[in-house]
Amino acid sequence: MISGIDFFILYFLNSWAGVSPILDGVIIFFATYFWFVMIACAIILPFFFRILERQKSSRGALTLSLFTALSALTARVGVTELIRFLYYRPRPFAITNGMWNLIEYANLIAEKNTSSFPSGHASVVFALATAVFLYRPKWSIPFFIGALLVGMARVAIGVHWPSDIAGGAVVGMGTTCAIYYVLKRLKRSGYTPPSPFSHGTLERNG
Repeated sequence: MISGIDFFILYFLNSWAGVSPILDGVIIFFATYFWFVMIACAIILPFFFRILERQKSSRGALTLSLFTALSALTARVGVTELIRFLYYRPRPFAITNGMWNLIEYANLIAEKNTSSFPSGHASVVFALATAVFLYRPKWSIPFFIGALLVGMARVAIGVHWPSDIAGGAVVGMGTTCAIYYVLKRLKRSGYTPPSPFSHGTLERNG
């Protein structure tokens, strides 16, 4: 089901496409490439703190990176694809008229026949932001801002409805929190897998 608010936000954000070649380039960058920047930053960030805080062992940084990667991968490949298998929703550019088309410029035409709900990009970037929040709350702010920008750009370019982004955000944050909970339960039960919890590395650290 596609609501009126979906159409309203979609057309509002899409109205910024075609205003100028520079703005189009910015929209395409955030819609198709910026999530790679976020992935790299989230994976590298624990090692940055290891150097900054002069930690002797790299095990804590490695396990945090693995936790972040596991969260994003599970959200995208596991949960998102399962939902798409069970529920199909057409993409905006495939069924709407009057939109400014940046799809061909962004090489996203191949996505026409794939389900739009939930957004895979949103599930990944919000999973990354949540993972960072769990051990460095203050540093998660730019990640959440980046996640919102990715989501808005995906709507502006016409490959997602706003509710796709909201659904992807819930999937990403929920999956990360679920993995966090499971690992904490494993630690409390006495089982200590190679996880961010093994040496207390996933404790909130402002």
